[in-house]
Amino acid sequence: MVDHATAKYLSDNVGTVLAKALADMAVQQPADGVDFLAKWLKQYAEREEDKLKQEAEKKKLEEDRAKAKAALDAKEAEAKARLAAADAKTAKYQGLLDKFSNPDTVFEDACWGELVSVAQEVTGASAAYLGLLEEDGLQGEAPGPCIAYTAASAGSEWMVDRVLPDQTGVTWGALKQPVEEEDFVKYSLWRPPMPPKPDPADAPEPAEGEEPPAEDAEGGASTAPALPYYPVNVTCVTDVDSMHYFDLTRLGAYLAVPLVYPTYYTADSLADAKAFEVEKKTADAEREEARQKKVEELEALKAQAEADGTEPPDEEAFLAEEPAPEKPMVLRGKDVKMVLCLDTLGTNAAIDEAKITEMLELCKACALCKSQSETKAVDTQALVEIDPDMRSAAEEAVASYRKEADEALVAEQQEEEAAAEEEEAKELVKEKYAYLRAKIVMQSMRKEILELTSWVVAPPELMALVANFALMYGYTKEQVYPKKKAVLSWEKLSTVLSAALLDACESCDVTLERRGLAPEQKLSSIRDQGLALDEEKAQALWPTVAPLAAVLRQAVSFRAAHLKLRKAEFEKEKAAKEADGEEFKAQPLEEVDDDFVE
Repeated sequence: MVDHATAKYLSDNVGTVLAKALADMAVQQPADGVDFLAKWLKQYAEREEDKLKQEAEKKKLEEDRAKAKAALDAKEAEAKARLAAADAKTAKYQGLLDKFSNPDTVFEDACWGELVSVAQEVTGASAAYLGLLEEDGLQGEAPGPCIAYTAASAGSEWMVDRVLPDQTGVTWGALKQPVEEEDFVKYSLWRPPMPPKPDPADAPEPAEGEEPPAEDAEGGASTAPALPYYPVNVTCVTDVDSMHYFDLTRLGAYLAVPLVYPTYYTADSLADAKAFEVEKKTADAEREEARQKKVEELEALKAQAEADGTEPPDEEAFLAEEPAPEKPMVLRGKDVKMVLCLDTLGTNAAIDEAKITEMLELCKACALCKSQSETKAVDTQALVEIDPDMRSAAEEAVASYRKEADEALVAEQQEEEAAAEEEEAKELVKEKYAYLRAKIVMQSMRKEILELTSWVVAPPELMALVANFALMYGYTKEQVYPKKKAVLSWEKLSTVLSAALLDACESCDVTLERRGLAPEQKLSSIRDQGLALDEEKAQALWPTVAPLAAVLRQAVSFRAAHLKLRKAEFEKEKAAKEADGEEFKAQPLEEVDDDFVE
């Protein structure tokens, strides 16, 4: 007897197969049953083995297909990502180009950062930085001319503190004019591509007596288009011996694109804008006067026609006039030369030459946007300055506030003058209240005074006034002058003239001792440098300048009177001590207050 476990084993492993074999043998009833059964089992085993192989091959095929699909999907995803990145770069480039090309765009300082950022991303550069040609050089850094870097991409901010000396490296080639043939090799200048060759069949026949257009050696058009300034293009920096490095020498490419625009933030441009607007107003007034005369003439003709019983003239035809030609405003500009620099140092990657043309277009649009914005800003200032109604309103406001200030302090001044015994003390009281009145008027006109910061052009006298005003009330030279410059700039001073400066004036006591003063902060320097605008000149410049000038003028006068009185008292006390034969031990005034130091 077979035990249960054995029976189960046989049933699970050969029972079903033997049953099929025996069933098939019963049907066929071979003469040699054993041989039939042996061959049947062999064929069955082979079929099962083939089946397993087919299943394995099918599984492997499915796996290979899955791997191939995954690889294809990854490749497509990578291609889509590259395309999306390229589209994003194109969108950023086009977006900034459209922004600069829009005549309504107001150029702001942030635009320089946008230019640097987009240029870096579009070209795939490791770093991008913007250089400005400083003809007069930088104080303590380099004599002029030099290139100072004013903006840089993220990670390269350290470039803003760098200066490129005159004719050092190849970057200067981007700002050279005129360009000689040997400069293309010396500075690695890039030539624009040749225009496509025209089909000779499409060329028009030259007129009689004219020469056909010149052809190059290959039978194409003459030469590539000329540029006012050419970009510098170095495909491998280590191949150019004259390359200048601000950091370690590393492999990569370098591109410097010129960005040159005329600035109109000059006195000449403002004068031109004023003259243009005055001429325009005069022409408009003359046209209106002529039109009014024609209206009067038309009314007379209508009355005559009615009296005669005739047809009156056609009003529209009679009053029709030729449109006046629109005269463009032309300003005298001064070229500002900048250079957009890009490098791939450390990556040993090239900069696609096709991107050079794009960068040239972007810089050109940026330059145009900047100059157009300056033109509008200068014209806006000119319109304000020639507006008689605005000037009259400002003059009336100043006069009104001065009258109020006079009335507010008259009683207090009389009381203090009566209490003062000596003439010098009375003079000090007079100076004090003149100063207080000036401060009241200035603080009453804070809003109008701060509107001067909307100006884009300021005469030297106004810049000196604001600078010395700030120095008088505690500002340092570094806070007043442009970085590394010894010449005042209205761009900087328009930020100094602020509510904070007027608050500093309000809280300052000009009679206090002043120690640790720089030369430009001393009273003598402020008196010599900051008081060019007297009352008449300040009013002529613009009425709201007068209150600011009055405060500085009275502050200097009040402090000078205070110092004079203090010195007189010091000398009087010293003389009294010496007359009594006593030693005068008071600390010298020069050691107490720097304004006593000559």
